[in-house]
Amino acid sequence: MKSGDEFLCSIEKLVYGGKGLARIDGVVVFTPGVLKGEKVRVRVTRMRKNFAEAELFQIEEASPDRIDCNCLINCRPAPGCVYAHLTPEAELAAKQEQYADFLNRIFGDVDIFLPPENSPAVLHYRNKITLHFSDGLLGYRQESSHLVVDTPKCPLANPEVNSLLSRFRSSKAFASLKNGDDVVFRSASGAGESVIRISRHGRKSFWNADTDVFETKCEPLLRECALCGMLEVKASGFYQVNREVSTAVAGHVADLYSDGRSKTPHVLDLFCGVGVFGILCAQCGALTSTGIESCGNAIELARKNAAACGVAARFIRASLTGGGAIHQKWIRDATRTTVIMDPPRGGADSGCIESVVKHRFAKVIYVSCDPATLARDAKLLAKGGYRPASAKLFNMFPRTARFESVTEFLSEENFSGK
Repeated sequence: MKSGDEFLCSIEKLVYGGKGLARIDGVVVFTPGVLKGEKVRVRVTRMRKNFAEAELFQIEEASPDRIDCNCLINCRPAPGCVYAHLTPEAELAAKQEQYADFLNRIFGDVDIFLPPENSPAVLHYRNKITLHFSDGLLGYRQESSHLVVDTPKCPLANPEVNSLLSRFRSSKAFASLKNGDDVVFRSASGAGESVIRISRHGRKSFWNADTDVFETKCEPLLRECALCGMLEVKASGFYQVNREVSTAVAGHVADLYSDGRSKTPHVLDLFCGVGVFGILCAQCGALTSTGIESCGNAIELARKNAAACGVAARFIRASLTGGGAIHQKWIRDATRTTVIMDPPRGGADSGCIESVVKHRFAKVIYVSCDPATLARDAKLLAKGGYRPASAKLFNMFPRTARFESVTEFLSEENFSGK
């Protein structure tokens, strides 16, 4: 096998990232734009050490789940919409298979998977998008070339964000953009919207629509309607991009905690952000709820949000990366504590996981947007004597490769008694 060779093959499955996997003469071949079960003719584009990459040349037998691409920018497939050619049901099934594969490689064929939950909307669901500016064009980058695809309207963005994008593109501030700038567009369910300019050096400024200029001093404050109540979030702060699915995730985490509250009345909410999970658990009757977050602005807002929601959760600014560990002073009784972890896409620091294992917390609820880093951290939890008790996928990011998951782990002491 060499570059340029053409083969007829059957697609076994879709792997994380959206490419189809086939085996040709004992070699694993990955091809984008295909579906599980399809017979396709592919052309090899690149040989790797242990696999090959190919492009779709012709579909010989199409899957019944194949549809016309429904995620378009200027009549062409939008960058990153790797599942825009299959039905939402088939997309969900593919992602569920990927999620199961990651965990089953670690724990064996475990019977822990709850029914996955799809997004009510597969298009126009995002309350936040990030576009890139280059040579007068503002849009997404084409994955293969990194060239900017001009994006006057995003098929994944909600109507509020697209309206904001349209207004900005006709503004004077648009003309002030420089090559290499990133521009974030965001709308809130409660109140507020923002356009954030991020220079290639990381400096942030915020569009003032009234004066039509970018300002650096006053960062807008947004209000989000969450399951626990109305929350305040900084314009540049983290908040989930799919409101309906994020509510479902929060509800599931609250249910997992409530089901075992008598055994674990204490909550330790790691990477807590503006306090969603910690506040929810406090509302569910947690005896104590403590959130840990490295961002000072987020901690200030978490405290303010907890007070507004009428709960006594406490929030502490501390880093959990770079060897950061869980301090004993944050813990009342580890054997009666549920740890909630919602780390960034890169996962938790190994020192943080090792600290969880060392303290022998009764339960760990791990919220993840990347199954690869979840699997990495799950291996450390498994090595430390934790086993998965339940796993649920939420399609937070339809049409794209990513998804959200909530995996519940119990210590061996508690798992044996479940």
